[in-house]
Amino acid sequence: MPAATPYCLHPKSWDSIKIPDNWIPKVAEHLPVFDINKTPTALGVIPETFRNWPQTLRSNHPISSVSARGKFARVIT
Repeated sequence: MPAATPYCLHPKSWDSIKIPDNWIPKVAEHLPVFDINKTPTALGVIPETFRNWPQTLRSNHPISSVSARGKFARVIT
């Protein structure tokens, strides 16, 4: 299941939202810190519910993370 948190991207890489270049350092300073267990996905209620389901694992990449359960969950994540 996808579990991405695109709002953790550095503002220089934002395509859909443009901000003035002089704002980038300040915005980057206040980005949320990615916590594999606490940072919610930005993909809706189904991926977020799955991520929080008991024995579900999440990969350690804040932008492209996935969640998995079952026999191969550790391999997948």
